[in-house]
Amino acid sequence: MVDRATLKHVHHLYVNPSHPVFDLVPSPLNTHLEACYNDLGRPAVTHHTVWDIYLDLLHAVQYHALLLLHLSTSLSTGADADDSLPLIEGQCNLPFNDTDGSYYYMGGVSGGLGLDEIHVCCLNKLDNAEDEPDVIEGGPDVVVTDFSDEDGLDNEDDWS
Repeated sequence: MVDRATLKHVHHLYVNPSHPVFDLVPSPLNTHLEACYNDLGRPAVTHHTVWDIYLDLLHAVQYHALLLLHLSTSLSTGADADDSLPLIEGQCNLPFNDTDGSYYYMGGVSGGLGLDEIHVCCLNKLDNAEDEPDVIEGGPDVVVTDFSDEDGLDNEDDWS
């Protein structure tokens, strides 16, 4: 067995506690964990208590995370919270709909520029078609008698 005084002497000679190899936990997390450990009363860590201490620390960190989440949520939804963000330089506000006082959806077709001419032609062709579209018969007919909305409940359908 090695003498304890010899180990301390070697430790003092060769171990630099401020060396980056010992920074296993980021400093802000280390500070928070130390504060939680202090709140637990700095219990002695042994092979009998290590798991309980770990779980207590875990619960303390989770509790603080929940508190922080609730605090940040309550601050952001406060009555005097400012919901507007400053625009990035060179950008402008979205167009405003004067009729109902709200912004309107500009669409995502063709990068917000709308339908291409070929798409408009296809839609017009479908709109002006006098014939019904071709229906491929592939199985037994299905009759829908129940509706999920209340608008169709009073009307008799033509299929019965």
